[in-house]
Amino acid sequence: MMERVVGGFSLWPEERPELCNKGIERCGEARCVACDGGDWDVVECSKCGKQKKVRCTFDDDFA
Repeated sequence: MMERVVGGFSLWPEERPELCNKGIERCGEARCVACDGGDWDVVECSKCGKQKKVRCTFDDDFA
């Protein structure tokens, strides 16, 4: 289980899944809250705070 990123770029102190799991609503825009320059980042839903680990998509050519 992944430890939750709190503070820094995170807007949510805890996950609030009820904000996205009503009817047909889905998670909102995913924002990166932790990037250490490695292979993995942690992204967070802008609407409910759900976090997940995803492959880093940072490209030095476009920085």
